[in-house]
Amino acid sequence: MILPACPFPPLSWYKLAYSSEDTLIEVHENYIKQSLRNRILLTNSGGVWDFTLPVHRRNAESRLIKDIVFTKEMDSVFLIKNIRTAYSSSPFYEHFEESLIELFNEYGQPGKSLLEFNLKSIEFVEIELGLSPLNKSEQYITHSEHDFRPKGKLISGFKFKDYPQVFEDRNGFISGRSILDAIFHGGPEAKRWWTDVSLPLN
Repeated sequence: MILPACPFPPLSWYKLAYSSEDTLIEVHENYIKQSLRNRILLTNSGGVWDFTLPVHRRNAESRLIKDIVFTKEMDSVFLIKNIRTAYSSSPFYEHFEESLIELFNEYGQPGKSLLEFNLKSIEFVEIELGLSPLNKSEQYITHSEHDFRPKGKLISGFKFKDYPQVFEDRNGFISGRSILDAIFHGGPEAKRWWTDVSLPLN
């Protein structure tokens, strides 16, 4: 199972990651624009909130994800403020807030590596939920039977069971969101929610 390194990936990513004993996170690929590599899928009072992390290439000649860094528009304080506004009334937000702020303050700054931020966000979830650490690729993987690196493949065709969301009364249940949405609403229960995700038929 080959998965891209995404910031706080959606539940479908975790369904795939822990459905296989041979999952690898690809850390040697070329960066793919307008994909989940720099997008966090959240919700707020207005409904769908897909937050794009502003990035550019550190080396104009390189397209590798390891050479993608945050621009000067990256504002961790702004992002945390908006996450707090959206999720402060969720059951588990306060439990995760302090360690989340530490992560953003250390790794979510202008000039910092997108790949490092993404991997730290995945590590954050592993630590908070007591998950087994996932392995990273040692070199670029040219082909895999179960390859979820192509753009859109992580969010197309999956079916999700409802779980309680703060603004569900006005927006209905919004599926396919970041693991942050799940853990803010369910804490450790989020591990059961991704097992309820149905894989698409290929």
